[in-house]
Amino acid sequence: MLVHGPIPYKFDVLGIHGATAVWGWYTARLLVGLLVGVTIVPPQWYLRGPLCGLALVFPLSLVNLATPGCGASCMVWNDVTAAGLGFAVGGLAYAITRRHHS
Repeated sequence: MLVHGPIPYKFDVLGIHGATAVWGWYTARLLVGLLVGVTIVPPQWYLRGPLCGLALVFPLSLVNLATPGCGASCMVWNDVTAAGLGFAVGGLAYAITRRHHS
């Protein structure tokens, strides 16, 4: 539950269709691997991965910050898990290819 972003209910109570709104977080997390793969700066995978994950999810985490019932804790946890996902993707890519970048 921590990894995917906010729950749809947090948007449903605001009159927003939550099941659709959370797809922004799903899509951002799905694109982390692509961004890690096509980005070459910084060259070290252990820096690039977390930065790519954070870059994709941070704009959406500002929506978390503005959502009643979510706030700063949701923002921080979504950013932390996105950076962790980027680190994992970068590490996996390095383990498979033994190259820091393409």
